[in-house]
Amino acid sequence: MPNAANLSILATRPVAMLDGLANALEKAGYSPIKFPLLEIIEEELERSTDPRLRSKLLNLDLYSYVIFISRNAARIGIDMIDQLWPQLPIGITWLSIGKGTADELTPFDVPVTVNCGLDSEALLALPELQQVSDKRILIMKGEGGREQLEQTLSERGAQVDTLNLYRRSLPNYSEQDLAQLGDTHPSAILVSSGEALENLAELADQLGMFANT
Repeated sequence: MPNAANLSILATRPVAMLDGLANALEKAGYSPIKFPLLEIIEEELERSTDPRLRSKLLNLDLYSYVIFISRNAARIGIDMIDQLWPQLPIGITWLSIGKGTADELTPFDVPVTVNCGLDSEALLALPELQQVSDKRILIMKGEGGREQLEQTLSERGAQVDTLNLYRRSLPNYSEQDLAQLGDTHPSAILVSSGEALENLAELADQLGMFANT
């Protein structure tokens, strides 16, 4: 087993989550190389590209369920809710996919129920979502993804709305940034999503990097 201190790890999570991962790697004795493969471009409440965003949030009390599907959705969504609602509306069942997503809601005292898994299937298995006919459900998410969640809840008779609170893109790295990255030889690469993996493959193909990692 190689010594962790001799292993450099390319950590590719988005900026908002990268420091926590890098700190954990350092504590474990690894040498993290920070290189986000996804940039999170957030919607802004006052300058949103979605004209429905503010109205849906102002009508939050009309929903029986609010679902956060990612840490970014929870972080951005609860901040917007906090701006518009001095107190959380009552009568809502709050749900999240994964403990990390739920942790983003903790400072706001959201009584969230978290599923034990990390995917839509685990959330859909919760008892709370078995009988949702004629219930209004709001899903807070990023652009694209989790269509199965919306489709299945609609098939169960719910009226489902979604809010796209952010989109993901490949960060705009300079030639110097990429040249410096090309000089690194990580022992391993941590990739946490299919989209990030696609971006990594694109860069690796263009620049001839990481063939031996």
